[in-house]
Amino acid sequence: MNANTGKRILVVDDEPDVTELLSYKLKREGYLVESINDPLQIMGIAREFNPDLFILDVMMPDLDGLKICRMIRADGRLKTVPIVFLTAKGQTEDRIKGLECGADDYIPKPFDIKELTPPHRTLAAQKCRRTRPRSLRQQDGSQWHYSG
Repeated sequence: MNANTGKRILVVDDEPDVTELLSYKLKREGYLVESINDPLQIMGIAREFNPDLFILDVMMPDLDGLKICRMIRADGRLKTVPIVFLTAKGQTEDRIKGLECGADDYIPKPFDIKELTPPHRTLAAQKCRRTRPRSLRQQDGSQWHYSG
């Protein structure tokens, strides 16, 4: 049996091509995946689906990923679920903003699907958020650490 079997990932991106690709690849890894292209549906679907990990885009119409992240962190039932931003906004300032608003990791697009499997295969360190230093992956592959 695959170690990922039963782990639930909720993907939120306004681009159907992105959610379809992620859903396909993650399902092949054994995850249960729900995809949303309308960010306004996030909270109802999240409470029903009960994910083990969120993968969010930052730039979306009507409700951006930073606001969604804050909503998740304010929700008593969802606040400990790890959040990974997968976004075209890859500048250091954008990454810091994402991590400061409560995300556990920040992966800039374009991305390699492998970036979403091993580290996030463990579902963002199994919810040990806020008890470890966070880090940013720099373009040169080095890590920049801070406590958030």
